[in-house]
Amino acid sequence: MMTQHHQPLVDTDRPRARLIAFGGLLLIAGLGLAAAGGPPRLPSGLPRWGEVLAILAGSTLPVEPLALLLVDLAWLVWAWIVGSLVLELVLVLAEALAHGAAWVRSLRQLADRLSVPLVRRAVAAAFAVQILSRGVSVASAEPLGGVQHRWAN
Repeated sequence: MMTQHHQPLVDTDRPRARLIAFGGLLLIAGLGLAAAGGPPRLPSGLPRWGEVLAILAGSTLPVEPLALLLVDLAWLVWAWIVGSLVLELVLVLAEALAHGAAWVRSLRQLADRLSVPLVRRAVAAAFAVQILSRGVSVASAEPLGGVQHRWAN
């Protein structure tokens, strides 16, 4: 008896390639942010209320402190996205190893609230396609013994 191997209807490499490309883009974005804005910096101190009121009452904003604030905000967003990617990958691995344990489900709920939705979808798509595209074994496709089928005429 000769068995035929069927090609899966789902392209399994595409979501994985997107995930790798997403990680590469994050790396490039981090390098670009470091080159353009420098590393993230903590402020030397909190501004005094008098300084804040003087800035807000003035007709122009100081460019240098505003630029530093925007660069630091960009670093925070970048770190949130990278952290979300790492968290999602760790959770996918934990879900695979723990087979639906309660602690993994509770971590999944927490991660869903904390992570970037785009990252969550990219990781889920990359690993869901792997699960959905697995072939069904011949043994599970065979009918059960002793089951009678009634066909309507």
